[in-house]
Amino acid sequence: MKKKSAALQALQDENTVHSSKCSAYGCPMWGSVAHETRPPYHMWCPVHFFCAPERTQAVTAELNKHLGLIDEIRKARHGLRDDRALLNQLFKLCDV
Repeated sequence: MKKKSAALQALQDENTVHSSKCSAYGCPMWGSVAHETRPPYHMWCPVHFFCAPERTQAVTAELNKHLGLIDEIRKARHGLRDDRALLNQLFKLCDV
């Protein structure tokens, strides 16, 4: 089996979609939406995706104050329950 060149491996790593975390620094939510249509993708949580760019840090700070609500949304998603009401509550708290 041939070993991948370092350049090829770096390119593949760069173009890999990482949807486990939001691209906003310090955001406690998962990334689920991308602005880009071609790699490399930057995945954003729904709240950061819709917020104005100048509000990114304020939204991150607000999200970190509501970790309990974020955990409830995560539980709802894993239990295949409707999480729209919880997400709407988070949007209002973050003024998005």
